[in-house]
Amino acid sequence: FFVHGRRFAGFHVRFRDISRGGLRIVTPRNREMHAVESARQLQECYDLSFAQQLKNKDIAEGGSKAVCLVDTEGFKGHE
Repeated sequence: FFVHGRRFAGFHVRFRDISRGGLRIVTPRNREMHAVESARQLQECYDLSFAQQLKNKDIAEGGSKAVCLVDTEGFKGHE
């Protein structure tokens, strides 16, 4: 799945209809790091969900993971 909002983009990958995993929220410090994280976001999500799938091999649920990249530029307190 792909989701997109004004200040975020996210991917969710699952290997079965019933899966369990987690959510990773990425908040880069600057514009350059945001570009780096954006370029590798889908691959990271796939790799994390595949690792979760391997951990869940002995149970009925499959592996899944979501990675949400937040654009923190302009937020109060962000340096």
